[in-house]
Amino acid sequence: MSSDVSHCVLLAKNLDLRRHLASEIERLKGRVHFVDHLQGAAEDVTLAVAWYPPDDAFAHYPNLKAVCSIAAGADSIVMNPSLRDGIEVVRVVEPAQAEMMSTFVLWHVIWHQRRFATYLAQQRDRVWQRLGQRITREVSVGLLGYGAIGARVAADLAALGFPVKVWSRSPKPTPAGITGFHGTGGLAAMLAETEMLINLLPDFFAVLQSADPVAAYHRYYEAHRHLLGAYWHNYVIEPSGPHFNEVVRETVRAHREDLRAMLERTDVVALATQAESACAELFEIDSTIDVVLMTGVGAANAGELVVNGRGVAFVCLEHFTSVVDPATRGLGLDPELIPMWLAHEIAHCVRYTSPKSGAELRRFVAAASGFYSYWETGRSATLREHLVNEGLAVQASRQLSPGHAPWEYYG
Repeated sequence: MSSDVSHCVLLAKNLDLRRHLASEIERLKGRVHFVDHLQGAAEDVTLAVAWYPPDDAFAHYPNLKAVCSIAAGADSIVMNPSLRDGIEVVRVVEPAQAEMMSTFVLWHVIWHQRRFATYLAQQRDRVWQRLGQRITREVSVGLLGYGAIGARVAADLAALGFPVKVWSRSPKPTPAGITGFHGTGGLAAMLAETEMLINLLPDFFAVLQSADPVAAYHRYYEAHRHLLGAYWHNYVIEPSGPHFNEVVRETVRAHREDLRAMLERTDVVALATQAESACAELFEIDSTIDVVLMTGVGAANAGELVVNGRGVAFVCLEHFTSVVDPATRGLGLDPELIPMWLAHEIAHCVRYTSPKSGAELRRFVAAASGFYSYWETGRSATLREHLVNEGLAVQASRQLSPGHAPWEYYG
């Protein structure tokens, strides 16, 4: 074989890269010789193409100079324990990837802005009621993450007239029409100005597939501290306590095959979007409430938070896979119950945050500078307030998502 031909190894735990990259391998024949992991002369290999490589992958190739991820994300490579100094890490910046992500985000934002979920519900119920229209500049959109994909999404949203806010860990320049925020303080400021939030940061599955999942979870927690800190305090344990790492280790050991299978067959984002839009009309929501589909530490199947005066209604997807999973303590609920539980939690958030709410709990939340604590706020309220709070949430979920068995509405 000519000495001008580069040797490139294919490294992946669960993906057949030779098949996935067949056309490119054929196109580069004669210039690059592709070898499978642990096949051929390791000392000849100077390049690697990777997607979640084995933990010891890079240790086998003493002359490796560079490794390229097959996608925009490179976390699984950077966090690989066998990656050593001197190996350059390259990732793909492919316009088509950014375009596909951008059109996906645009679809959801316009769906929310034009209240399509409510119109579909009306069609199902054979009701016709014209809804008030909002122009794009009345719907503020925030993006978590401002890399190559985030920049494309932000530009496309701004081109349609949406006010766009972007957040990144460190300062980044932004063009006219896009407002940039960074750091912990910047995140809180951006959320205060945002109606719809889009997360473009690495997801929880990237944590599970990293070389050091515990360390990766810590980074994941820090990236989402504004939300996860409140969630852990209210529903798990105090995150600053001695048992935090113990829970994290147990969390990242679970493989969640049932969750992956459910996500492949169920459009949970569409379910949540439809529920959110229907609740906005049903409850005449006049405060800011975020809907969060959470994975990771599923301490509750669903719940509510208030963070910096902003309501948060969430469901933990591990509980909605239709399979009881002892590893994650998943309850095995059917995913069709997600809208019902979101309606329940959104109803709570309305009572805690609406300027028109006369709820006792709203006064306690306001007195706590816009934060809800299950332990502190909850024990300050009267028994009557708790009964009313739960009773109204049950009735709200029954109205938005009728037809379930009575016991489903009570958890």
